[in-house]
Amino acid sequence: WGASEQNALKILEPTKIIACAWKTLGENDAVVKTLADYKGYKPGVVDDEKLVRDVWKVLDRSDVVLGHNLDRFDIRKLNTRFAVYNLDAPSYYKTIDTLKVAKKMFAFDKNNLDYLGDLLQEGRKIDNGGFKLWSECMKGDRASWKKMAEYNLQDILLLERIYLRLRKHMDNHVNLNVI
Repeated sequence: WGASEQNALKILEPTKIIACAWKTLGENDAVVKTLADYKGYKPGVVDDEKLVRDVWKVLDRSDVVLGHNLDRFDIRKLNTRFAVYNLDAPSYYKTIDTLKVAKKMFAFDKNNLDYLGDLLQEGRKIDNGGFKLWSECMKGDRASWKKMAEYNLQDILLLERIYLRLRKHMDNHVNLNVI
């Protein structure tokens, strides 16, 4: 929900990170963090500093980061929050953006993760209910925070399966043997 795309009249609060998930490729364990997981969390208060610092640490120790629309959205949003908290850029890492791959190497009818998962029979995204879920999370509703965590987890698990399907078609894939 970017201000320029929606002609927002006033920004009440800058964009913040309320949840994030990460997983090492091929490993079973995934991590999902929401604001509600941190000590000192208060409903209605969006203090993302601890979460942003945790994500910074993950990126700082990563050689390759994978995501869908990663370069155009996630990394830029995270970089903005890193700047807000006066964090240096994480150590250099390569990115693999499966949205870019889908657009460059294929002619899918749609390129969103849900469509690709369905078409390639790898699964679907969880319906998160849209803005209502975000709104309920901001109110401190524990069930909504749980659903947010489930949504993030399903997203990265689906992303990993889509990546593995598309990887063999990538013409400029990072050499993982070197890493």
